Amino acid sequence: MIVSQLWPTVVGVASSEVKNSREGAISVTVEMFHDRNPDYECSMRLFVDGVETSFTEFSIDPSAGYEWSDWIESRAEDIANASPAVAAIIYEGALEDSPYLDGRPESQEQCERDLIEAINRARGG
Repeated sequence: MIVSQLWPTVVGVASSEVKNSREGAISVTVEMFHDRNPDYECSMRLFVDGVETSFTEFSIDPSAGYEWSDWIESRAEDIANASPAVAAIIYEGALEDSPYLDGRPESQEQCERDLIEAINRARGG
């Protein structure tokens, strides 16, 4: 199972059937425990079939004060380090319009060009 494919939709407990080419379908239970403290940072723990496992967290949260160039560089790093499934979700989220992103180009095409250039830099290109 590729747990990262479930990341965007995991809230509480999620179950998913995944295909194993040698054994057919198997059932897996994925649980995310999110401890949110409004005055401190949040923490998360991921369990697969009741066993805690490590995971990589990616977050799309364009809060006030982000400069477009910083936002794009940060998202490009995430995309470069994510699985293809999660990278596609980050890509889409990075391009969503937000009133909090200072200096964001008005043209969606320019936004995409900026992101693609940043991804190439993040991948060493």
